[in-house]
Amino acid sequence: MAACCGAARGFLFEYDTPRIVLIRSRKVGLINRAVQLAILAYVIG
Repeated sequence: MAACCGAARGFLFEYDTPRIVLIRSRKVGLINRAVQLAILAYVIG
């Protein structure tokens, strides 16, 4: 029973954090912003 509670506690309260990657590329940055703008325009419009 204790193992079951421990597993449930781990499932509920543990989470992964993604790594942050800095890419210094003007082309990739513009593509990223264009995709974000397209998604925003789709959601609003």
